[in-house]
Amino acid sequence: MQVVEFSLRILPEIPGTLTIIIPTPSISSPHLKNCLSSISRSTLAENTRILVVISSGDEFNFSRSLNTGINLSSNSDILILNDDCILSENSIRLLLEAKEEGVGIIGSVLRFPNHEVQHNGGIVEYNFLKILLRDTKRKAPFFSVRSKLRAIMEGIKYVRFYQDFLRVPRRLDFVTGALMLIPENIVPKVGLFDERFKNGFEDVDYCLRVKQRGLKIKMIDAIVTHKEHQTLKGSNSNFFENLKYFNSKWHTKTLSLLKKV
Repeated sequence: MQVVEFSLRILPEIPGTLTIIIPTPSISSPHLKNCLSSISRSTLAENTRILVVISSGDEFNFSRSLNTGINLSSNSDILILNDDCILSENSIRLLLEAKEEGVGIIGSVLRFPNHEVQHNGGIVEYNFLKILLRDTKRKAPFFSVRSKLRAIMEGIKYVRFYQDFLRVPRRLDFVTGALMLIPENIVPKVGLFDERFKNGFEDVDYCLRVKQRGLKIKMIDAIVTHKEHQTLKGSNSNFFENLKYFNSKWHTKTLSLLKKV
């Protein structure tokens, strides 16, 4: 694993210190170049570091990449960013201005290149009847049934993570790790990302750990485009392996209590 620090000419318009962590499988990735180009046009905090963490192939571990960057970013706000995200000029300013007492994670609405909403935060659902109802409304009931049967075969409880669209107010359990601002005082309270998750669920797990400490998850629209799944393109899916580990950490009773946060 290699960490490369990029220096950009920064107009000191926003006070504070920010570390941007971008995991990528290749320093020559065209997605990364476009991402860095969008950052260079952004209004940044006056002390901003950009750490690109390079890890590829079977060794690529999203959580480990994030933790590598976090360990190099003491006493700063941390912006986690997929290398296939494109920011508007004001994206980072809006995220930093959204910080407030009692908020542990700030995410943003992510849009596809055609501007349709891709992600607007999400909820964790473990009641299968509610899962089936939701998936039926999305015209995908057979997906629920097949996944439930596979979970039974694996001997694990089936949990679904729903990424919501523009509907407010609503419960908010997590935001995607494709873009996540962690204020500077949060990591000492919550810790690092759990590297036992293999390129999936680590963002949900971290957000739930934030909520477990009585902190809130917040969403804004910072005008960000995301070419979904490009960062992890080619990596193997570990859905049920991750789900089994998720179940071992988050029991139904614990998740029920977190719904109230």
